Amino acid sequence: MGYFEKGQFSRNPSDPTAKLYSILDRLESFRSADGLFEFKLQWPLKSGKNYNHWKQQSNPVTKTTGGVDGYKGVDVSFTGSSWGGLEYNNNRALLDGAVDTSAWWFAVGAISSYQGGIPSGVTAGGQRSVEKVVELYVRQNSGESNSDENQIVVPSAY
Repeated sequence: MGYFEKGQFSRNPSDPTAKLYSILDRLESFRSADGLFEFKLQWPLKSGKNYNHWKQQSNPVTKTTGGVDGYKGVDVSFTGSSWGGLEYNNNRALLDGAVDTSAWWFAVGAISSYQGGIPSGVTAGGQRSVEKVVELYVRQNSGESNSDENQIVVPSAY
């Protein structure tokens, strides 16, 4: 299936069905009127609850110093390994959610493999998951506060 390259925040932008697709370079256009992004990170092949849903103020593509500003959990099940939203990585993945650590759990846009897959969710008890498919959604800024429309910005399949 393949991997992303360092800095490849746009890949197959006109084909959202591509195995490796990203429009992360357009992320800022999804910021809501309250200054937040609303994300859903999903592992579609994982059984049971398979996602984290949250809001954050910082843009993980443009805030290259790491860390996350304005994190607010909405529906979060995977809280281990310093989970706290998405931050810039661009080393082993474009983004990760192991905030302010060298780990890359909750990887988005994997640049390399980890144990044959993508380092994904970690429970509060430390149970780690390595998945073959990761999808990141961001709520579209439609101007309607109750909009359920989401736009996928990075599906990646190993």
